[in-house]
Amino acid sequence: MSFIAGAFNATFNGKPMGTTEDGFELTFNRIHEEIRVDQYRGMVDGVFQGIDMTLRTVLMEADHEVITDILLAFDNDQDGTIFTGLAVPPATAWDGDIFRFQGTVPNSTGQLLSKMARPLVLTPCGGTTAKLLDLVGAGAQATALGSITFAKAVLTADPVSIKYAASLRKIPIAFHILPDWSSGALATGQPAASFGSVCGNQLNYFVRAA
Repeated sequence: MSFIAGAFNATFNGKPMGTTEDGFELTFNRIHEEIRVDQYRGMVDGVFQGIDMTLRTVLMEADHEVITDILLAFDNDQDGTIFTGLAVPPATAWDGDIFRFQGTVPNSTGQLLSKMARPLVLTPCGGTTAKLLDLVGAGAQATALGSITFAKAVLTADPVSIKYAASLRKIPIAFHILPDWSSGALATGQPAASFGSVCGNQLNYFVRAA
């Protein structure tokens, strides 16, 4: 048995997130339909229906540009008025990046969360047990960890709290981790990024690299 610990560097959409108060906390919950029958009100079984995954952290360097990208996609120029402040990009430059262009894109309130999601990459510091031992409870299968990539991370709907005071300004952030459908095994004839295949989809939430 080994004790595993070690700090992680992080980037969001390729930009450094800086130091954190206490690392990153990954949580997930299983979603299932409970089966309860008339003659016995305790749960006798259930139907597995999916998972929700969340990643939380508290950023300690409030002047990182990436914080604007994460928190203020709806007010990129930070003037207190949403959907203003940026010129509409030319058609040839449009790439769905609402971090920079959401304020002037028609019907921007109808954007899918997956369009706002960007890669979040965690990299353990070298020489730590977090770097040398991968996977929770892996035992003999544990291997060195190079990085963990969450392909689609987006701000949750939780309230965002920013304290203006004489104390250190900390930025608590919570991400939804959305699954990447495009890397899944799809039914024959379906395009690579299709959501339309009912059978056979694999949902990739993160990728570990050695």
